Amino acid sequence: KPISQKKVEELEFLIRTKAITFSWIGLMMTLAFSAFGNLFDPELSNYSRWDPIFYIGLSLILYMISYSINKRKYS
Repeated sequence: KPISQKKVEELEFLIRTKAITFSWIGLMMTLAFSAFGNLFDPELSNYSRWDPIFYIGLSLILYMISYSINKRKYS
């Protein structure tokens, strides 16, 4: 029995939503650990110009990993 197009769209929306949620949770955990580390060791809290690129890259990598995991899970 073929799956309707509406069901496929709902499944794709679910996969993307879970991937975005996982990406944000991972990014917030990274930022929290970074803030926690800077709180107890202020010597290491120098700001680099590469920090924003690192966080953007991290969130994209987490999104791609979560998307592929959920795509396999719901296929």
